[in-house]
Amino acid sequence: MTAVIPPVSQVSENVWRILGCNPSFYTLQGTNVYLVGKGEERIQIDAGPWGEGEFIQNFRKYVRQRKVIIKHLIVTHWHFDHIGALGELIPVFKELCGELPKVYKFEDTGMGIPDEYEAIPLKDGQVLSISGVTLKIIHTPGHTRDHASIHFLEENVMFSGDTILGEGTCVYEDLSSYMKSLEKIRSCKPLKIFPAHGPINHDGKARIDYYITHHATREQKVLDCLNEVAPMSLSVSDIVKKIYSGLTPSRQNDGREGIQHHIKKLLREGRIKELRGKYYIDEGY
Repeated sequence: MTAVIPPVSQVSENVWRILGCNPSFYTLQGTNVYLVGKGEERIQIDAGPWGEGEFIQNFRKYVRQRKVIIKHLIVTHWHFDHIGALGELIPVFKELCGELPKVYKFEDTGMGIPDEYEAIPLKDGQVLSISGVTLKIIHTPGHTRDHASIHFLEENVMFSGDTILGEGTCVYEDLSSYMKSLEKIRSCKPLKIFPAHGPINHDGKARIDYYITHHATREQKVLDCLNEVAPMSLSVSDIVKKIYSGLTPSRQNDGREGIQHHIKKLLREGRIKELRGKYYIDEGY
């Protein structure tokens, strides 16, 4: 990660970002929590991580100084760096907003929302709005089954959660679903991507296309490996070694999970076959 993200910053006319202050290999600079709106009311996107006192302090300071009320809180997915701070934010909301926001989340993995909140299951295409702000919910499974992306219609920006990051690429549970979700986001034609980790992407189309091309290229490499030896078969280890032949064994192992996801997707699509733990192709692709 190269970009420096301030603890609190305004990223557009109607969007403020509060950094979760939880940097790591997976979270990059930390989890980005967004507050969307103008006037008194705000919609919050993600709760932030558990146990990060600096984040809670910065969040409290922003709400107090701006005198805003958080009306709705959308959780992009169940991972704890996105949902973990819900409990710690309860006293902040009660003290400074006078009420708890309604919390929204897709229920594919269960809600996991503290009982104090009114928890509302999200629906694909659902719209949440406050004065001057319209947010359209898009179900984008792949990173997780319950993942939501949010299209801010007035500014035509996409809050991408962990589906698209500000730097690098993300991990996912299911590649087939993930690729469909990328296409779904691309169809919205967002001008910018506001990710849950990393800096703002100022060319939405280019960023989405990069992700799609990155995965399509790797998938083609898997098919090329199998075509080269057809009709013989290869194990996952064989494919990993061929694709990442210039890397050390430890770096090759880092790429193994991604190759396994591609194999699972290709099997599901009927483009390759499996026999006794090895994979083969009947005809060229």
